[in-house]
Amino acid sequence: MRLPVFAAILLTMSALPAYADTAPRLVDHARIALKDVIADAPESDASLDVGAAPPPGGSVLLTPEALASRLGDRASFVRLPTAPVRITSASRVLTARQLAELVQPAVAGALRPGVSLVRVDATVGATLSPRTVVKSVTLPRLHQKGTQRATAMVELARDGETQLRMPIAVTLEVDERGTRADVPRGTKLTVVVRHGSVEIHADGTAMTDGDVGDTIQVTIARTGRVAHAHLTGDTVADLVDRS
Repeated sequence: MRLPVFAAILLTMSALPAYADTAPRLVDHARIALKDVIADAPESDASLDVGAAPPPGGSVLLTPEALASRLGDRASFVRLPTAPVRITSASRVLTARQLAELVQPAVAGALRPGVSLVRVDATVGATLSPRTVVKSVTLPRLHQKGTQRATAMVELARDGETQLRMPIAVTLEVDERGTRADVPRGTKLTVVVRHGSVEIHADGTAMTDGDVGDTIQVTIARTGRVAHAHLTGDTVADLVDRS
């Protein structure tokens, strides 16, 4: 009778010396590599992905059977641990004040002309990787001058992978420039029309105020047609097919 593949792998592995070091491992990246579990893993296999790392401060128990399953055919070439290995993700616990200090430069860098940052007020702390960085900050459009309270949506990431999205309260000072739309009504635009690999440029005019990233109505100069276009810059928009 033919043995199942997994049983055959286990029989092959029994011929290899067992890997006795089952001490807990500390990692600080988004994915667990074989070398994180087995320090002397063969160089050809050391970077094999054996699963997602737990969130910062969390841990996962990786059994020899689970490791063999994730390695597949390569398991027969690796000395597996004799017992489960606990993988723990490195972490740092930030207070609300420390979190505010971490995100403040990114919030300031995301402000439009005419808007200045007064303060950042995080209401809770967070447990993050020591290598966590601010990936992006999204702020609402402000239409009134003066001191304004708003909520910034902050995206935190490690190794390019998002760990956490959280709202952060901010206080902003807005002058007249800060209330202006990126593209005021009446702005002359270059409207880009795409048909497969063909790209055509047409003159157009914004019919409403809008910001870069918005979809607004535009008038195509040559035909007088009113169409929707996605603003990709202060004077450029991509025609949106609403047919």
